[in-house]
Amino acid sequence: MELAGFKRINNVVLKSLDINDLRIIKELSFIGKIYFRFKQSNANSICIHLPFFSKQNIKYFEKYIKYFDHAINMQNQSEPIGLDECFLINFFDDKNEIFKFNETFDNVSKWGDANNYCYTTVDAFTPVFYSNGENELSYIKNNLPLYQAMREVDVVKDVVKINLDVKNIYVQEYDKSLECFKNGLFSDFRLESTGDTDYLNEIYEEIHGQNVMLQISVKYPYFSNINSHFIRDDINNLQVTFNNRFTIRDAKAISSNDLIVLPNELFEWEKPLIDANPYFEIVQTNAGGRIRELLTDVLEGWKNLDVNKYQYPFPKYFFLLICKEEPISFWISNFKKSYPFIFDKPIYHLLSELFNLIYELDWSRTLSKVDEKINFIFPDLDNNSTKSRILREPFGVFKQYHSKLKAYTSFSSEIKEDKMNYVLNNFDINYLINNALVDRKKIVKVVIPDFLYYNINPFGLYQLYNYQFLSYFTDIRQRIFPEITPYRADCESYKSKLLSKSREDLKKYVKSISVEEKSNVNVDKFDVITFDEILDEVEETEKVKILRRNINENSIKVTGNLNGEIVSFDSESLVYILRNNFLKIKAVEILENDLYLNIKKIKVSMKNAFLIQLEAIPESVKYFNYNLYRKGDAFKKLKRIGLKITGEDYFNKTYISNVREFDIENFKLPRKQDRGLICEFLNIASSEMQIAYVAKYKNNVELKRLYSEIIDLIIDEGYIDIVRSDIVTNRIVKILDDSSLDISEEYNLEEFANNIVDGILDKLTDFLEPITNLKHEIKSYK
Repeated sequence: MELAGFKRINNVVLKSLDINDLRIIKELSFIGKIYFRFKQSNANSICIHLPFFSKQNIKYFEKYIKYFDHAINMQNQSEPIGLDECFLINFFDDKNEIFKFNETFDNVSKWGDANNYCYTTVDAFTPVFYSNGENELSYIKNNLPLYQAMREVDVVKDVVKINLDVKNIYVQEYDKSLECFKNGLFSDFRLESTGDTDYLNEIYEEIHGQNVMLQISVKYPYFSNINSHFIRDDINNLQVTFNNRFTIRDAKAISSNDLIVLPNELFEWEKPLIDANPYFEIVQTNAGGRIRELLTDVLEGWKNLDVNKYQYPFPKYFFLLICKEEPISFWISNFKKSYPFIFDKPIYHLLSELFNLIYELDWSRTLSKVDEKINFIFPDLDNNSTKSRILREPFGVFKQYHSKLKAYTSFSSEIKEDKMNYVLNNFDINYLINNALVDRKKIVKVVIPDFLYYNINPFGLYQLYNYQFLSYFTDIRQRIFPEITPYRADCESYKSKLLSKSREDLKKYVKSISVEEKSNVNVDKFDVITFDEILDEVEETEKVKILRRNINENSIKVTGNLNGEIVSFDSESLVYILRNNFLKIKAVEILENDLYLNIKKIKVSMKNAFLIQLEAIPESVKYFNYNLYRKGDAFKKLKRIGLKITGEDYFNKTYISNVREFDIENFKLPRKQDRGLICEFLNIASSEMQIAYVAKYKNNVELKRLYSEIIDLIIDEGYIDIVRSDIVTNRIVKILDDSSLDISEEYNLEEFANNIVDGILDKLTDFLEPITNLKHEIKSYK
C-alpha cells in the first residue's frame, strides 16, 4: 500500500514535469522515495547526501520536490470543512479567471457571482485556495501543470483546500537576487565575502517571519556551506546536498541525521550490502623479500620528507606503470623530472634499487595473456592536476607497451561492455565506490601486483567495504527504512570476515616471500591504514567540534608557525586551506599541519613569475615536433588512428623535427581537426594545447591581461573554494567573451574557462605552507 502510494504521487509529478531523460527520472524518483518515507516518519530532520549533480537534474529538482511535497499534502488532507473565503481558478483555459466561493448544495459547489460563475462537484479533484492567496496568482500558475496532471491521473478525488500562507522554504547557495524570495525560495550566496549585513538581515527576517511547516535547504558542489542563521530549528528540516561523487569524507563525518546515498543504489534500491565490493585480482609475481623491505623503508622515508605532499604524492601509481617499453634509465630520469627534490635525499638510493627490481618483474605483461580483448581503465589525465602532471608520460609508455603486446587493446576512463576491463586504480577508494563496478563483475577486474597491494594497503578490500557499510547503515536511514535493519547483522559478519581474511592473506604473502618482519611485527595487530591520495581526514570534523566546545563565547586568537614565521588570526577570520580540495574555514577550525594558502604571497608574485608560467606555451607542447620524430613513422601510426592530413611529405616537413629546439617564429601547431589526436598520441593534455594555441596565434599581451583579471576575480571575490562552480565559470566565460582573443570558433569557451581554472589551481599549490605549533588563546580585555 505504501509503495503504491509513492508510485502514484511520483508518476503524477513526473507527468507534470514532462521529463524524457531516463537517468534524471531515476535520480528524481530516488530522492522522492526518501522524501516520501521521511514525511511518513516522525523524524524532524534529515540531510540527504547525493552522489550526483548536473545542471539538468538541478533544473528539475526544485520543481520536482515542490510538486512532490504539494501532492503529498493534498493527498493526505481530509475533506475540507467550510469553503468560505476560498476561491478557485479555472486552469482549463487561458483566461485564468478567479471565482470566489458562493454556496454548496446537493454535492455541488457554486463559485462566482450572478454574472460570472461555475460549478464543481465535491467528488472530483478540485484545488481551491484560501482567500489571502489572491495576490499569489503567479504561485498558483506555477503549480498548474501539477493540478492538471492530478486531475487526469485521478490521484485525489476530493476538493482540496490549499492555504497559500503555509509554504516550504528553499534556501540555496545560488545567486544574490531578491527575486529568489518569490514563492518561498530564498538565497544567501556568499554573504560572508560580500559583507552585506543588511541583505543578510533582510533574508533572516523574511525566513523567520514565514508561516512554515517544513524548510528545505539545497547545497550544490563547490558552494560555501549555507549560513546557519537561515536554518530554522523550530520546524522540520530537509537538507539536500548534491555532490559530483561519493567521497569517503562523508563516511568519516556522519551525524545521526545523515542519509548518505551510495552510487550503486541508483541501480538497485535497498540491495543488501553483502556483495558491495568489485572483483579484485591480485596478480602474483616473483617479487622477493627485498621489494618488501624497500617499500617499507621508502614509505617511512616519504613520511619524513619535508615537501608538499599534495604536489608530490607517494609514487604508488608510478610504481604500477613501470614496464619494459623503455629502458630503466627512462623511468629513473622521468621520476627525477617529476620529483626534482629527490636527488640529494637518502631515499633516492632506495628508490633507484626499487625501480630496478620492479622493472625486472614487468608484472603487467601477464595481463595480456588472456583470450578476451582488453580495456585498461585509468584515471583521466587530460587536465592540469598533480596526478596528470606526474603520470601522463609514464601512462603513455604503458599504453605503447600493451598496444604492442595485444591487438585491439584500448585505454579509457570508462568501462567498455565488449571487453575485459582492467581497472588500474586500486588505491582510490572513492573511484571504486563511485563507478558502479559491482554489477559488472564478469567484465571488470581491479588488478594490482601483489608487492604493491600487500606492502602499501593490504586492507584495501576491507576499507572499501567498511566505508560503504558506515555510509549505508546510518541512524536516519534505519529509522525511515526499518526493513534494512535485519541485513545489518549479516553485513557486520561479512565485514569481520573480510578483515580476518585480509590479515590471513597478508600472513601468507609475508611467509611466501620468506622475509623476516622488522621488529617481529604481529600481522594480527596490523593497523588498518591507507596511503591513498586523500589527505588524512579521520576524525577531522570531530576535532573541530571538540575545539569549538572547549572554547567559550569569548573571542580568541589563533597563532601558528608558517616556515618559521609566527602568524596570528582572529578566531572568526576566514582562511583558505587544502584538504583534498580548497576550503574556506574559520581560523578556529585550522588543524595542526593543515596546508595554508598564503594569499599575500600570491598577490606579490602574481604579476611576475606566477603569471608568466600560466600564459607561456607549455613545455609538453613546445617540443611536440621532436617528440613526434622520436616516435618513428609518426605519420603512418597517426593515420591508422584517424589523422586527417593526407600528405606524408607535408606532415613530416611541417610537424616533425629531429632537433629538440624551440623557435617561436617558425613554430606551428597542428590543425584543429588533428590536435586532439596528436595530443592523445603524445600524452599532451588538451588544455595545454589550448593555452599554446592562444599564446602562439592570438594576442599574448591580451592573454596575460586576461589571466591577471581572472586571478583578481578569483582572489578578490573569495572564489578559491568554489572556483569550479557554475557562477565562477560563467563569470570567466564572460571575461573571455568580452576579450579581443576571439577563440570561440576554435574552442568551447566554458571548456577553455575550466582549463584556465585547472592551471591556476595547479599553480596555487606552490603557495601552500603547513601551519604548525597551533595555539588558541582567549583575548584579554581591560
